[in-house]
Amino acid sequence: IAAAPDIIVMSDLHLKRLGGVEVIMSRPDIAATPAGANQTYVVLNPQMMLQFGPRSPIAMNDLMTAFEGLATN
Repeated sequence: IAAAPDIIVMSDLHLKRLGGVEVIMSRPDIAATPAGANQTYVVLNPQMMLQFGPRSPIAMNDLMTAFEGLATN
């Protein structure tokens, strides 16, 4: 909460395991952040988030594209 993130980045795997975006974004700790209040989040493939290698530029492009999409909303 103290970090006050504007965007929450999560993996699609955890999104499914935790019950979906509505469940995650309605958690009191998430809802108390600007990202929770504005419902701003990005869902990525966990392998793209955790493995640094030849696909890192693809992961960065996906992340930047997602952020740009949020900025225009």
